[in-house]
Amino acid sequence: MKAKIIVVLAMITILFGLYGLAGSLSMFAPQNIIKPKEENKIKVWQLKEDVNARDEINRRLVSLVLLPESEANKLSFSEDVPINWNRGTIYRHDLKKGAYISMEDFITPEEDNYIEYVIAPNRVPFPLPIDSPDIIGGVIGNGSFVDVLALTKSDETRNSNRATKKTLSITPIFTSVKVLQVKRTVIPETRIEPAKEGIVLILELTRSQAVELIVAKEAAKIEVHKSIGNYSIEDLKANAGDVLDDFRAVTEYRANKVTIK
Repeated sequence: MKAKIIVVLAMITILFGLYGLAGSLSMFAPQNIIKPKEENKIKVWQLKEDVNARDEINRRLVSLVLLPESEANKLSFSEDVPINWNRGTIYRHDLKKGAYISMEDFITPEEDNYIEYVIAPNRVPFPLPIDSPDIIGGVIGNGSFVDVLALTKSDETRNSNRATKKTLSITPIFTSVKVLQVKRTVIPETRIEPAKEGIVLILELTRSQAVELIVAKEAAKIEVHKSIGNYSIEDLKANAGDVLDDFRAVTEYRANKVTIK
């Protein structure tokens, strides 16, 4: 009898032990940890230095910042902020270091009132239509500086001996003139010529320069050179005799004979 009691007590003790062990193991069971949802980030641009109105956009003066969406929304940004880095894009107004910027703070060359922002005081915008081959010295863009040249050809006839003198020369009209804006158009095709690209340079001139250029357009063929490097105005002058030593510029008509000198 005693043996049965001992066996029963032993079994009860074992059961209690197992129950206690199961409870302790359950305390170390892995639990699902709920992580807080990470907030979306929005890309914005921030100034590293003060800028003035009419300053041209410059990547070196801004930095890309990732802001939490809630903070960006307070600054009126609901999505990533795109920036147009095209040449000629300028600030509309003064801004301080640390300011967040968007395209609303800029004006681009494609906008109608762009000229009003970039033109200097006491200057006038002068549209100069030109053909692409007349642009010499590389690509000309908004803010470039150019030299405007006049190419003239003439035939001078002397009545006494019916001699005809041919002259060909190129002369600078203006040097280092600022190009405010470059406009590209398509010239429709005609029966003689196919469609082609036309370019209009909006030059920054004084009123007297504008008048001179109007006269020059009627008297000569206008060419445009991009101003690059340091050079003398004499370097922009030339005539046919400077280029061709044996240029034959005078033709004499005597009876049925033609003499070229």
